[in-house]
Amino acid sequence: MKNRLNHLAQLLNEKLKLFLSISFAVFLFILFFQPFPLEKFDFNNRLLFVAGFGAIVFLFMFLIRIAIPSSIKKGNNMANESDLRSYFDGLLILILCSVAFTFYLRYVGSVNISFFIAFKLVLICLVPPVALRLYGEYKELVRQNESLVSERKMIQKQIEKYEEDNLNKSIEFISETGTDNLTLLISEVIFIQSADNYVEIAY
Repeated sequence: MKNRLNHLAQLLNEKLKLFLSISFAVFLFILFFQPFPLEKFDFNNRLLFVAGFGAIVFLFMFLIRIAIPSSIKKGNNMANESDLRSYFDGLLILILCSVAFTFYLRYVGSVNISFFIAFKLVLICLVPPVALRLYGEYKELVRQNESLVSERKMIQKQIEKYEEDNLNKSIEFISETGTDNLTLLISEVIFIQSADNYVEIAY
């Protein structure tokens, strides 16, 4: 139990900045663009009311992306989530946020819900799953890039080692009669070319 709580806290710490950024973006969008009629609130109460939208977004992202998965399966399997699971999480966040926003706006904000307002609610609720998906794609591209860079470095080291091993090898030139021979390192040989009945070696 303690290990699971520690793992949950670790995951939250890793995702906290992302979740807060998305929630704060939703808060700022609703506050400045005011897609819903909020005239009944004064400035301070309006800030608190709009902050509730950000809190709803943060709560569902935490529950669906961290709390529920960590309680269902072991943490070491969470990193291997499939694309289907990612899309399902996004759809779940969209549906739950849309329903919660509708009830929050209707019963806390006392706003009559029309089709147009409901449409704007759904559009706003699209932001968290889309942002999470884009962030996941970005992290995957970063991981692949780091993997390719490390693989390239490893191959480069192997090539350098192979070249070094070959350059340190020696080659022996023996005359036709076998009485004369010349031994050189491969790295010392510049070129070898035919010169009539002889061989010309530059080193």
